Amino acid sequence: MIAMFKALPMGVFMTLLAALFLGSGGFGGGTFAVFGFMLEGTRLYWSWPLFCLSTALAWTILLMMRD
Repeated sequence: MIAMFKALPMGVFMTLLAALFLGSGGFGGGTFAVFGFMLEGTRLYWSWPLFCLSTALAWTILLMMRD
């Protein structure tokens, strides 16, 4: 359970990074459903399916690193 909480920040980071490249390139629909929004004058991109996948990936890596 602790590994899941450790995986959340990395999942957020990977989602922001991947959605930035996908969203700024014009990719918006499809499976990832990337959408853009304004936050304090800055354009950010987000995707809930991508967040779930990247968090699961980080969680799996953390579980494999366990003793």
